[in-house]
Amino acid sequence: MRVFYPAISGSGVEVYTERLVAGLAPLGWSGQLLRFSPAWEYFPWGLSLAWNQITPQTEGCSLVHVNADYGCYFSVAGKPLVATLHHSVIDPSYLSSLSLPVRWHHRLVLKPSIAKTLRRANALVAVSQHTRDMICEVFQQEFPIQVIHNGIDTNRFRPATGEPLSAEGSATTCDTSDSGSHSSVRRHRSVRRHPSGDHGKEAGGEPVETVAPVFRTPASTELSRKTGPVVLFFSGNPSHRKGADLFVPVMMQLGSEYELRATGGLRGASASLFDAPNIRCLGRLSEDELIRQINQADISFQPSRREGFGLSILEAMACGKPVVSSNISAIPEVLEHEKGGYLCEPGSVDQLVNAIRKLAQSETLRHQMGRFNRRVVEETFTLDRMACAYHALYQTVTT
Repeated sequence: MRVFYPAISGSGVEVYTERLVAGLAPLGWSGQLLRFSPAWEYFPWGLSLAWNQITPQTEGCSLVHVNADYGCYFSVAGKPLVATLHHSVIDPSYLSSLSLPVRWHHRLVLKPSIAKTLRRANALVAVSQHTRDMICEVFQQEFPIQVIHNGIDTNRFRPATGEPLSAEGSATTCDTSDSGSHSSVRRHRSVRRHPSGDHGKEAGGEPVETVAPVFRTPASTELSRKTGPVVLFFSGNPSHRKGADLFVPVMMQLGSEYELRATGGLRGASASLFDAPNIRCLGRLSEDELIRQINQADISFQPSRREGFGLSILEAMACGKPVVSSNISAIPEVLEHEKGGYLCEPGSVDQLVNAIRKLAQSETLRHQMGRFNRRVVEETFTLDRMACAYHALYQTVTT
């Protein structure tokens, strides 16, 4: 069975697709990723013309799987269309923080494109419950969106210190006894959010009092036994959405005893984001080098303002690292506050610095949180689980 994955390159969606193709291969699905330039985001209508030139190649494929953002331009007559919603950047509360040109682009170009995809797709998937709920809220409609969390290869992303690994093998096998509900691959662990997260609302939509996250002093406050600076690691595209503008103020406040190593992302980044003596830009990394850098770090630092899921957070968790991130959007579905790291008020330099220092003070706490994160990934966020869910979904839309 053959699947086409047309996508605009230069984002985490590209990484997600590559891993999904690898996870589905043992289950009999042959995937082909077709990359399009990020420039098409400004003129997405032209994607239809570009795609029409490729359409004859899709004759032998079973279905087309797209990112919902511009997926409507990649439909093929007679072929099922599966669309995955990777984020919720058309959320009005998030748009209000963006520049005027970006806001207009999201409202006049991106939102209508997503709406078309929602209407055309034979099956809809969201990578988190937050993304699903936000899309339904933005469009004021309850869409039949299935939540399939992103997964990661725990045999690739693993601690380098000999921590116990999952008993799951590298071969993907699925229990198809309940393929209609996909209940075996959905996450059931309760999500504990701070009142300050998720736009100040409980799950039912009722306003709650907004308070700052609490950082309890760890039981053990021994100084880190390591020599040299405490190493923080950021992975992703260094953008405002990812909190890259916070790098310099956070690191200036932390001082020379700390070092931030950050990737340059898939689309490059401004040098001003790394303009501090204790920040190193590593450029674009291969997956092998990415895993090595995660394992060399003491703390994963992901100060995002918005995440549809948080794949970089998951990568660090799989490698047994504690994470300092933000209490917003889908991040609390992945990272549990005070168990796997700390969730801070989005954009709060003081809270981020406070959380990092608490972790730096205690090697025991870092290891404890890292082990907790590894266990969460093994139980809930494996590539096998994600692949099995999509395998069942593909079977449904092609029969």
